[in-house]
Amino acid sequence: RRPIWNIGPASLGDHVLVGLRAEHVHRTSIVADVTVVTQAIGGASADAGASNVGVLALDAPGLRLFEVTVVAGAAQDGAVGADGPVVASVGVAGVNGKANLASGAPPVAAGQPGTHNSACDIPQTQGGNSGNINGASAPGSPAPGGAAGASTVAEAGADGAPQTGVGATGNGGASTSAVDAVTGVLTLTGTGDTGSQGPHGYGGGGGYSSVNGIGSNLYYYAVGGSGGAGGCGGLGGLGGLPGGWSIGILAVSSTGLEIRNGSVTSGNGGNGGAGGPGAAGSAGGRGGSGAIIQNAPNPPSIQSSAGGKGSDGGAGGPGGVGAGGSSVAVYCSASGTIAPAGTTLKTGKVGTGGSGKKAVTTLGCG
Repeated sequence: RRPIWNIGPASLGDHVLVGLRAEHVHRTSIVADVTVVTQAIGGASADAGASNVGVLALDAPGLRLFEVTVVAGAAQDGAVGADGPVVASVGVAGVNGKANLASGAPPVAAGQPGTHNSACDIPQTQGGNSGNINGASAPGSPAPGGAAGASTVAEAGADGAPQTGVGATGNGGASTSAVDAVTGVLTLTGTGDTGSQGPHGYGGGGGYSSVNGIGSNLYYYAVGGSGGAGGCGGLGGLGGLPGGWSIGILAVSSTGLEIRNGSVTSGNGGNGGAGGPGAAGSAGGRGGSGAIIQNAPNPPSIQSSAGGKGSDGGAGGPGGVGAGGSSVAVYCSASGTIAPAGTTLKTGKVGTGGSGKKAVTTLGCG
């Protein structure tokens, strides 16, 4: 009976499963009338998917494969990308209002735009608007999505508009491979890109301010609380890892290798891992509280209102999918022309995922 060498995943090493390894074969050495089978590599990978190689010829120009059947099994799927890192920083809280007696007009409380948030840089245009002074409109034009300031002492500044946007999904990985000419180790790239950060939240509106002049340029005043800053957008998820390759015969530094009257079949490439989910955005900051002066003359009290809360940041985008693995019947690296004579070459399917994957009978073989 024709002997069959059937190699299972328990023999996996260096992130590759090899059925037959021929190394440093310089004198003519014949392997004939055998079947070499490697089984499919299942299970979850913690990294790039493991590759499946039926025959590895490393520095083996004298190797002769006559009437040999090679069947490489399916490669392993790549790992799923990690979740986006969590941004723990809450939006900067609004400044509390204050009340006092002073010379000259007091400043107007404005919605805090959060440009000094410790974990992100929120643009000024996403801040809230100033509250009113004694019912008169405060200076400054509304920002896009900015919350309204308080118009009466009985109300607080409006909360920042909800942030409904999310970060963009990362691009899928592009499948590439490299083979070490000395060790024969196959290295794969093709990790998906990290998803983009989610949009930041909007600042709350400023509170209402009250001012009462008592003559000689003196004022009792109560400045409204500032609006809280918007929360930071969540960070994007990490990209998925590439799937492994399935290769029937991998010839490395083996010019002169002969393959005659046999059959070489590569299995399916591993699927690229899905990208990790983006993190949720951080919470918006609270609005600053209002202030009051009791028993101030004309009128008897001066009071201001609180600022509005900043809205939460949007979620980060998911990471891109890892590159799918290739299926190659005969792959040559640092080897001259190798033309299998009278040998049937077949490939499996490419793994699903990012770009650059391929299914070819020969790759780099002259």
